[in-house]
Amino acid sequence: MSANTELIDAYRAWLVAGNRAAGTVRLRTHYIARLADAHNLATVDALELLTWIAAPEWAGETRKSARASLAGFFNWAHDWGHRADNPARQLPRVIVPRTLPKPTPATVLATALATASARDRLMVMAGAHAGMRRAEIARMRWADVDEGRLRVTGKGGRVRVVPLADRFARSLRAERARRLRGIVGTGWRYAPDPSSPYVFPGARGVAHMHPETVGAVLKRLLGDQWTGHTLRHRFATAAYAGTRDLRAVQELLGHASPVTTQRYVAISDDALRAAAMAAA
Repeated sequence: MSANTELIDAYRAWLVAGNRAAGTVRLRTHYIARLADAHNLATVDALELLTWIAAPEWAGETRKSARASLAGFFNWAHDWGHRADNPARQLPRVIVPRTLPKPTPATVLATALATASARDRLMVMAGAHAGMRRAEIARMRWADVDEGRLRVTGKGGRVRVVPLADRFARSLRAERARRLRGIVGTGWRYAPDPSSPYVFPGARGVAHMHPETVGAVLKRLLGDQWTGHTLRHRFATAAYAGTRDLRAVQELLGHASPVTTQRYVAISDDALRAAAMAAA
């Protein structure tokens, strides 16, 4: 086993011991493993880190995530005596320009729901009617569905409860009834275990479907520029339009801060015009 692999394994164990969410562990160690492909983790210096994180044609959010991963790893390596220094301390803070919300249009959503298989329709509804992230959809369990509510474990292990829209609840009940009869709905490209505790069982002995697979399915169904994340924007926009309660929308999305929630909510042209005319 190489020195790099030993360090990554030790860091992964530290993250798990701290009860970090599985997705967080995968994301953080993913970037460290990519760095380890090009550099010795015990000797890489600040300039090499800077060059590495600046060179790829990454989007701002990707670079920000990579920078956070480096900072976490080298803080740990320094604290635990694996490094005498912390080369990530000098990395600049990554500034990501604010982008406008991008909710999936009603026509795109309607087409996706009308053409999707039973399996894929549940994924679309989970994003559009429950505001779930692709990783949350992949990990959805039947035990999380109870009396018209869905228990969602999100980023950082934060748990939220989302009331189920009637259409989504009916579709889940129909699929659950099929599973209890030992069958599954349409759309599966492999034979999933009908007795699996997961709504979307994985293939070849994997517990549940991979988040990237969920993302690819949604992208294929929605087409063009729409993704699972734009379904989440649609949910946030519709929830806010119906309540004008940003705090409630924040809870439904599982955000730590309402500032993040604001970036998901698109304000209608009518609302903007009414606000402008009120100030006239």
